[in-house]
Amino acid sequence: MRPTTSRTGPLISAPETPPPPSDEALWQRATQDDEAAFTELLHRYSPRLLGYGRKWSHDDELVKDCVQDVLAELWLARHRLASPESLRAYLLASVRHRIGKLTRRAWRFGGSFDETDGDEFTVTFSVEESWIADEAQRQRVEQLNVLVNRLPQRQREVIYLKFHQNLSQSQIAEVMGIRYQSVSNLLQRTLASLRQEVSAEGLL
Repeated sequence: MRPTTSRTGPLISAPETPPPPSDEALWQRATQDDEAAFTELLHRYSPRLLGYGRKWSHDDELVKDCVQDVLAELWLARHRLASPESLRAYLLASVRHRIGKLTRRAWRFGGSFDETDGDEFTVTFSVEESWIADEAQRQRVEQLNVLVNRLPQRQREVIYLKFHQNLSQSQIAEVMGIRYQSVSNLLQRTLASLRQEVSAEGLL
C-alpha cells in the first residue's frame, strides 16, 4: 500500500489497485466452472478475435459466427482441454482455422466465397498513438502502412501477429500452422524486405 501524508502527519495508506488477472489465471478458474472468469475472457478476447477474423473474410456475419463458435466450444471443452501454452495463440489459431474451413466449404457447395478473401489481409499501425508527436511522424507511419500492405499476404500476417498481437515466434507458428524455423525465416525475410523499402522511400 502507498502511504499518504498531510500537514498534520501521516494518513491511512491508500490501497493500491491490484493488477488484472492473467489469461492463465482466468482460464484455470474457468476450468473450475467459474462463469465470471470465463465472461472476463470473453470481454478480453472477443474484439481481438473479431478484428483478426475480419482480416480473413469480408463476410462479417460469418466472422461473428466463427468467433462465437470458437468461444462456445472453448467453454464446452474446458474440462478436457489441456491448458494451452498461450490462450491468445490458441484462440487466434482456432478462429483462423474455422474461417478457412467454412469459406472453403461454401466455395465447394456454390456459396458466395470471395476468392480474394485473405489476399486483402491488411495491417495498420495507428497514427493516433501518443508517441506520434507531430505531423511529419504521422505521415511516416501512414507511408509505413502503405509499404507493409505491399508485402505478400503471409508476410503481412507475420507482421500483424508479431507487432499487433505481440506473439512470440513459437506462438506465431501455432497460429499459422507452420514450423518455428519457417516463422523465423519468414520474419527475417519480411523485415529485410521492409527495411529495404523503407530506405528506398527515404523514411529512415
